[in-house]
Amino acid sequence: GGQRIRFEALVTTSVDQIAVAPGALEREWIAGERRHFRYRAELPILARYAIASARYAVRHERWQDVAIDAFYQPGQEANVERLVRGASAALDYGTRAFGSYRLHDLRLVETPRSAGPARAFPGMIVLPENGAFIARADGAERGEIDYPFYMGAYNTARQWWGQQLTSH
Repeated sequence: GGQRIRFEALVTTSVDQIAVAPGALEREWIAGERRHFRYRAELPILARYAIASARYAVRHERWQDVAIDAFYQPGQEANVERLVRGASAALDYGTRAFGSYRLHDLRLVETPRSAGPARAFPGMIVLPENGAFIARADGAERGEIDYPFYMGAYNTARQWWGQQLTSH
């Protein structure tokens, strides 16, 4: 299971970057030469989370009442649609099979390959650039796995397994 916490974060970053954290973005502002973001989780979350900041481009999508936001490096958007479609498919299946997705946000966040493998945190999935955003995406055309779709679906499914559904 793991310990659940009430999560709130105030993240300050460079004025040209976007900071991403779990929870709802309550406020964003610029003061001086810094950009500030205040996030608060709607419900208690597992005490494992990530915070990222970069010069992101953002794609906004929706699945029912869930905002799906993909944060990626400009110029690396080729697989964003496939990632979002995979996340949407997992939200659809997971909701029907295991119960509703309990948050209103799902963020797919590109990280450098040096940051390690993909990880699912509450409402936030970090995906290494080489494992999703710039991964070879022609598998479906060759009768193989559509790897970006798979990464979006697989990691979104982890929002139930380990985040909502636990051993307790």
